[in-house]
Amino acid sequence: MTPIMGTVRNGQIVVDQPVEWPEGCRVVIEPAANEETLKERFRRLSAVWQKETAYLSSMTEASHHPAYQEIIHLGPDVIPLLLRDLQAHHTHWFAALHALTGAEPIDPSVAGNVPKMVDAWLCWAKEHGYQW
Repeated sequence: MTPIMGTVRNGQIVVDQPVEWPEGCRVVIEPAANEETLKERFRRLSAVWQKETAYLSSMTEASHHPAYQEIIHLGPDVIPLLLRDLQAHHTHWFAALHALTGAEPIDPSVAGNVPKMVDAWLCWAKEHGYQW
């Protein structure tokens, strides 16, 4: 089978030529060799954010950093990566998770207690079918 060449722009597949998709056809999209996967982009942005905000004591200020905001703009597909990192490293993805899900699972009584905040988010995620 001959591959159909194209690119992804703004989340849309743009093919180089008109295509008639046969019924029951399976589409497999592979990233070009020079394109970052979601996981690679997340890791790169996360590293930039952590390096450039490590000195900040305000998580509100840190969550406004351009790399953090770009992670949020990756959309809901990044949620499992945030949850995995939250569980493994207790990285402060609370604002990103809230922005992406609209959820607020942290009880005000545990605000500031990072392990309990992590547990609240992971419990919420399990209850809502997220896997990481």
